[in-house]
Amino acid sequence: MNELGAIGRLSRVPLREVWAHEAYDFTRWLQDNIDVLTSAIGIGLENVEREQSAGAFNIDLVAEDEAGAKVIIENQLGKSDHDHLGKVLTYLAAMNARAAVWIVADPRPEHVAAVTKAVAAQNREFAQRYDLREQWWVNLLSRPDAHMHKHLTPGRYSWIGLSSGVRGINFNYAVRQHDCQVEVYIDRGQDCDDENRHIFEQLAARKDQFEEAFGGPLQWEALEGKRACRISHAIDGGYKTDPEGWDEIHDTLVAAMNRLALAVRPCLPSLRLDSR
Repeated sequence: MNELGAIGRLSRVPLREVWAHEAYDFTRWLQDNIDVLTSAIGIGLENVEREQSAGAFNIDLVAEDEAGAKVIIENQLGKSDHDHLGKVLTYLAAMNARAAVWIVADPRPEHVAAVTKAVAAQNREFAQRYDLREQWWVNLLSRPDAHMHKHLTPGRYSWIGLSSGVRGINFNYAVRQHDCQVEVYIDRGQDCDDENRHIFEQLAARKDQFEEAFGGPLQWEALEGKRACRISHAIDGGYKTDPEGWDEIHDTLVAAMNRLALAVRPCLPSLRLDSR
């Protein structure tokens, strides 16, 4: 409002009058103000990182949605071109992202049509992938020996988890196309990076004890640059393995989960949960 109480008129200005440089100005601004994009597209985004590598290219921004799936963001403050279109489609495949956001000042009709066609094909691929993963979880959770997770509803995502009884420490199953794993996943929420790392370090101090109780080596992943930490054990075979082989994979996977829980659970009550 001006001093007379009247409401001012909004005016459009060229984007480069506000952000002179796409990478140094706009991309940095968007990373710090991701809530603006979240509001515009209706997808909650967090853990936003700049310039992640995808082969020979660097993606402007990579974020995660509410389910933890990757979302790539490519920025272009001018007219859309074939180069940026190709990058968006390449990044989707290279990062195995669930979605891509292309922010462009002046989209050409032929590029909009190309994106629409690509999205339709991607949606068909995702639907097939999600249906297959859901059936994987249905089969796994129907097993009597998967008693820890039996009350969970099978979903379509790449992981399914159960609280250990300590907030932010979960026992997760995860599956990819050709392998799967069991894991202790440590994530106590936003702004808890130090606390997550503190818990991980306490568990890592008992590495030999846990691996002896588990019956084999574990992967100890501090996940540098990310909020969470993870202790995992992977096995061959995933949701794209011939379904006739799923029972054998699930035998190994569920047995590994039960051993992991038995190895880790007894020490959880003694953890110091405050990193200070």
